[in-house]
Amino acid sequence: MLTSNGGVGPTMTDSVALFAAAHNNYDATSGAPSVSTLEVGRQRMRVQKAGVRYLNIAAKYLVVPPAYETTAKVLAASEAIPGQSRALEVVVAPQLLDGTNGDVAWYLLADPEVYDVLDVGFVSPEPELVTTEKWSVDGKSSKIAISFGVCALNHLGMYRKRNA
Repeated sequence: MLTSNGGVGPTMTDSVALFAAAHNNYDATSGAPSVSTLEVGRQRMRVQKAGVRYLNIAAKYLVVPPAYETTAKVLAASEAIPGQSRALEVVVAPQLLDGTNGDVAWYLLADPEVYDVLDVGFVSPEPELVTTEKWSVDGKSSKIAISFGVCALNHLGMYRKRNA
């Protein structure tokens, strides 16, 4: 979903892509994760507004493709305070390689406990057990299928650095 629509995500209810300059959550300039590029992303999240009120949204997750795993972990570790959880958690997502600029684009996401950004919806209320009888197996072959979908609830708690 994050990399759909040419890398800018789905079109939101305001008829603007999830990641767009109009939403102040998209940066098309180059820059791997670093202290300075993280500062820009965090600032953009903090100054998002609802009307005239600043929302002060903090970044919780740094989502990166495998090419930035080590850099992202070093940056996150540099902010760690002994005995406390890290201020920024790194999520390495090889799935980003399937999208536009996926090998270099990276994201900041808000804590879903504090600010809703994504929603997971289940198509059916329960997992479906599928069973087949095959001649190649003495017995039955079974699998459990869970059908679900993901949608972006709001652009305010997300930031994308294109880095192309």
